[in-house]
Amino acid sequence: MVRAEKRDAPWADKTEKALIARYAILLGKYGVHQPVRALCGSKSCEIAMKLDLPLDQMAKLTEALQSKELADSLAKIGLTGATASFGGPDKSFVHSSYWLRASSVSAAPAPAGPAPGSR
Repeated sequence: MVRAEKRDAPWADKTEKALIARYAILLGKYGVHQPVRALCGSKSCEIAMKLDLPLDQMAKLTEALQSKELADSLAKIGLTGATASFGGPDKSFVHSSYWLRASSVSAAPAPAGPAPGSR
């Protein structure tokens, strides 16, 4: 999906930074300080991460990654959710999600901004 798109570099660079910043704040609530991998093309973005977490933290993080709060935060930078996957053996938490560029957004978002839960 993302890799097949021609890259819109100005939009993609700024959107990747904004995604990484927002996910860092969310993950920090769970004691995770490793960055996610973000890749954007011209119409979509991919987030991927692999973490080692206790099972109780995995359940809470899975819920947070599917929350309206995260979706609303990313909507502010012009993205809508498309799909997400979760999995991994034992304490390994593997997650990927895809976000679509809203058609009405023509300017790139600022890399910083309100984080999930900061309202």
